[in-house]
Amino acid sequence: MPRVPPRSVLVLLLGLAWCCWRVPAAGVEADPGAAPLALPPAPAALERLMEAEADGPRAARRRIAHGRWPGLDPATLPAEEAAALLRAAGVRPDAWPAAVRSDAGNRVPAAAAWREHGRPLAALAHLGEEDPAERPPAERLLRAGCLFEVGRHGDAAGVLAALLDDPPQDPRIHAEALLLADRLGVAGPRATRRASALLDEATERAPLEAGPRRVQAQLLFDRDNRGGGGSALEAALARDPLDAASLRLLGEVALDGFDFDRVNAVVARLRGLTQRLGGGAPGAGRGHPFADALEARALLRADDPAGALAVIAAAGGERIDLLPLRAAAEAILDPASPAAAAALAACESAAPGGAAAYAVLGEVLSEARRYPASVAALREAIRRLPSDPGPHHTLGMTLAQQGDLPAAVAALRESVRLDPFQSDAANSLDLFERMLAWPVIETAHFRIRHAPGPDAVLAADMGRALEPMRADVTGFFDHEPARPTQIDLLPDAPSFAVRITGRPEIWTIAACTGDVIAMTPPRLGPEQAGAFHWLNVLRHEYAHTVTLDRTGNRIAHWLTEAAAVNAESVGRPYDQAKLLAAALRADALFAYEDLNWGFIRPEKPTDRPLAYAQSAWMLEHLMEVDGRPAMLRMLDAAARGAGDAEALRASTGLGPEAFLARFRPWAEAAVARWGLDKAPPEGEAAAAIGAARSAADPAAAAAARGALAALPAAEARHPDVLEAVARLEAAFGNPAAAEAAVERYALARPVDPWPQTALADLALAAGNADLAAAHLSVLERSDGMTARSARLLMELYSRDDRPAAALAAAQAALLRQPYDAGLREDAAALALRAGEPAEALFQVEQLVRLEPDEPLHRRRLEAVRNRVETSGG
Repeated sequence: MPRVPPRSVLVLLLGLAWCCWRVPAAGVEADPGAAPLALPPAPAALERLMEAEADGPRAARRRIAHGRWPGLDPATLPAEEAAALLRAAGVRPDAWPAAVRSDAGNRVPAAAAWREHGRPLAALAHLGEEDPAERPPAERLLRAGCLFEVGRHGDAAGVLAALLDDPPQDPRIHAEALLLADRLGVAGPRATRRASALLDEATERAPLEAGPRRVQAQLLFDRDNRGGGGSALEAALARDPLDAASLRLLGEVALDGFDFDRVNAVVARLRGLTQRLGGGAPGAGRGHPFADALEARALLRADDPAGALAVIAAAGGERIDLLPLRAAAEAILDPASPAAAAALAACESAAPGGAAAYAVLGEVLSEARRYPASVAALREAIRRLPSDPGPHHTLGMTLAQQGDLPAAVAALRESVRLDPFQSDAANSLDLFERMLAWPVIETAHFRIRHAPGPDAVLAADMGRALEPMRADVTGFFDHEPARPTQIDLLPDAPSFAVRITGRPEIWTIAACTGDVIAMTPPRLGPEQAGAFHWLNVLRHEYAHTVTLDRTGNRIAHWLTEAAAVNAESVGRPYDQAKLLAAALRADALFAYEDLNWGFIRPEKPTDRPLAYAQSAWMLEHLMEVDGRPAMLRMLDAAARGAGDAEALRASTGLGPEAFLARFRPWAEAAVARWGLDKAPPEGEAAAAIGAARSAADPAAAAAARGALAALPAAEARHPDVLEAVARLEAAFGNPAAAEAAVERYALARPVDPWPQTALADLALAAGNADLAAAHLSVLERSDGMTARSARLLMELYSRDDRPAAALAAAQAALLRQPYDAGLREDAAALALRAGEPAEALFQVEQLVRLEPDEPLHRRRLEAVRNRVETSGG
C-alpha cells in the first residue's frame, strides 16, 4: 500500500502549473481510444517469449501477466486464468461468473479485486478466518493491507511481523511487507535499504515481470527520487502496459506535476480496461475502480470539489478509497455543513481508529489552502499512527505555509527520523532549521525574516516600505487581514524553491501561501533572479494575502491573479499589451470557464502570460464599467462559497457569455487606443519596414526612407510604418526630423515605451533637462525590472542641482537594485545635499551592511551620525 507523499502546496504561486486543458466533466465515460497514452515498448526478450509461447498451455497466463489480454474471453479460460483476467480488467468479483468466483483457488484474486474496489472488509470476508500463518505470503500481505485500511493497525502489524519472521520466499512480497510494516513501526532498522535490496533481487529473478519494478517505482517516488522512480515505472509499463496499479501510479505522478493531460489519458485507459475483454464486459460499470479516485483527486486539485463529488457519487460513494476525498470535497465546499460531518463520520465508520483517511483528508485540504482543518486532520492521522512519516511531512509543509516554522521543524524532524530517505523533507528541514536562527524585523503588521549578511539591507528597506504599501492595498480591497503577514526573504532561487515545495528546481521570484510571502532577492549573480521592482512584487503578493483572507481562501485563481495585478504600482508592460491585442485579433482569448486552466496547465508558452494579462484586463473592465464595489461584491460572493459564474452574476448581473460579449467591444476600443488594433502590414509595406530595420549605413537608410515615403497614405499611417520611420530617423536623421517622427509614432501607439526613450535621448542631446526628465519619469513608472530610467533621472537632477528630485530617483532605482553600493553612496550624498540627514544616515547604515569590511563606510557613518545629532534629527 503506497504512502501518500505531500504534494506541492503552492497554488497561488506558480502554479507550478503548466498547460491548459480540462479534466473530463464529472461522470463522463471515457473511451480508451480517444485519449492515446504513449507508453514504452516491450523488451525484446519479452517479445521473443510471447512469440515462442503464443499457442502453448501457458499462453493465456502470459498474455494476462504482460498486458496482452485484450480479446481473451473469461468464459473460455480455466477458473484461475479467468479470475486473473477479470481482476486485471477491473471487474467486481460479484459480477464474475459463479464458477470462477466460487473456485477455491481464486480466493486471493477475488479478495484482491474487492480491495481494489475499495471494499477491504469484503476482501477480508473472502479470505476467511483461517490462521494467516498457514497461508502463502501473498495472501498474508493482502490480509495485512486490508487490516491496515480498515484501521486495525495492531492486527496488521501482527500479520506482517509473522510474515517477516519467515525467510523470504518471494522478494517482492517480502519488500512490500517491509514497507507497510515500516509505516506501522514494526519493520526494524534500515527497512528502506532492505526493501530496496529485495526489489533488486526480485527484478533479477524475474526480469520480465512488471510487479517488482512497479513496487520499486513507488518506493523511489515516495522517497522523492523522481528520476529513478520514473525509470522504474517506465520499465514496469513496458512489461505490462495494462497493469492498473502501474497506470494509477503514472496518473498520481502526473497529477503531482500538474500534468493533467497525462492524468486524463490514464483515467481514460483505466476506464476502458473492461471494454477490452473478449466475450463482452461483465460488470463493466465505469471501468477499473482506480480511475474514479484518480479523476476525483484531479478535480479537487483543479479546485472543482463539486465535480469530484459527482465522480464519487457515480462510483458508489461508500468505497473506502473515495471516502476521504468525499470528506475533503464537502469540507472545501462548506466545512460546517451536515454533508461534511456525515462524510467524515463515514470515514470513521469504515475504518474505526484508522489513520489513512485523515492523512489523505489533511493533504487535500492543505492543497486547497484550508490550513487549520488540514493541520487538525494530519495531527489526527499522526495520533492514530505516529510511525508513518508521510503525515509528519505533509504537516510540516502545511505549518510552514501558515508561517509556524518552529512547529514545522518539529514535524519534519520526526518525518526525517522515521524515513531519512525523503529528500524533500530533508531539504525543507535543513532550510527551516537555518531560518529559525535568522534575524527578524517586525513592523506593526509584518514580520520580515532574512538570512544574515547583505539581505539585512533589503529587509531594512522593507521595514520602511511595507506599512505604507499595506495601507494602499488594504484600502483598494476594503479589507485588513486578521493576522500579521510573514515575509521570508530567501537568499537565492533554490532556497526559495525549497521554502515553497522542498524541491530546489522551481524557479520564480515570489509566492504567497496566505499569511506567508516568500521571495528571492533582486540580486545579480548565479542562482539569483536579477534586478526587479521588489516593492511592486510584494504589492502583488500582498494583494493575494488580502484577497485570500477576505474570501476565506475561496477565490478563483483568475480572480486572485487579476486582483493582484490591478493592485500593482507598475503599469501594463508593452509585451503584455501586444499579447492581448494579438489574442483579440485572432479570437484566441480564453473562454471564461477556461481561464483558470491557463494558469494551471498552459498548453503553449504564451498561455500562462495570456491568462495573467486577460484576467487583469477583464477585472479592469469590470471595475471601469461596474465600479470598484463590483469587484468587492465578487470577492464577497466567493467568500460565501459561490462558484465562479455565480460570483460574476452577483457582481455584475451577467453570466459568463454575456460578460464576455460586453467585454469584447470594450477590449477592441482599448486595443485601438493602444495602436495595436491593426494586423501587421503585408506586401510592399512589410518589405519597406524590413529594409528600414536592417539599414546599417546612411545609404541603406536613404533607400529605406524612400521606400517608406512611397507607400500609399493609408499604409503610411499604420503604426508599424510610423515606428519604422521613427527608428530610421532616430538612427540616421537630423534631430528635428527624428523628434517629429518619434512623436508621430508615440501618438499612434502610446503604449510602446520606446518613443519615450528616444525622446528622452533627443532632449538630453539638446540640453533640455526638463523635457528629458518628463520622458524618463514616464519610463520609470512603467519599468518593473530595471533601474535604468531611475538612474538617468538621478544623474539628470543631480547635474541640474535638484537634490531632492535626484534623491527620489535614487530611491526609485534602489527599489530595483537594493544591493548596489554605488547607488547607496549616491543616495546618501543626495540626502545630505537635500537637507535630509536622517535619510543619509539610513543609506550609510545600509552601506555598512552591504560592505561591513570597508572602513570608509564606518567613518562616514560616524560623521553622518554626528551631523544628525547636531541637526536634531
